[in-house]
Amino acid sequence: DALPIYTGTLVTSNTLTQYVFANTAASTSNTTGTIVIKGGVGVAGNVNIGGNLNVAGAMDFTGGATFEGNLTLIGASTAATEYFKVQNSTGVDKFVVDSFSGNTSIAGTLGVTGATTLSSTLGVTGNTTVGGTLGVTGATTLSSTLGVTGTSTFTGAITANGGITAS
Repeated sequence: DALPIYTGTLVTSNTLTQYVFANTAASTSNTTGTIVIKGGVGVAGNVNIGGNLNVAGAMDFTGGATFEGNLTLIGASTAATEYFKVQNSTGVDKFVVDSFSGNTSIAGTLGVTGATTLSSTLGVTGNTTVGGTLGVTGATTLSSTLGVTGTSTFTGAITANGGITAS
């Protein structure tokens, strides 16, 4: 089979050499478009793309990456199959979001400087320190001993089932 030959314009000046192709065939896959290259491509300089970039395989970035605008990650529709991960240089997960459930694991400290709203149960394993006032608007159940260091002020009635011991 004879290959189709596309004619283009070679533009040359003292500072610029370009091949400009008149064919404007859109690319919808890695086998369509004005230029189709069957092998790899190495580029030593910048690459500027005026349309969308669609990648069918994995992407590896050796340097930094900057995204301007929204970044949408779409995972599978089944549980625990695809994740958004941040890993350290040895491949250890430090931040993981399950694309199906939204469950998030953080291996380190979570620092929050603004207000935080939790719409469900907060489960804490280990000791908890509150550096300010703990305000509770609903009923509170303590399943173990309440240790209080310092003066306690109660506004309203106190009901004790089993008595109060003061020492």
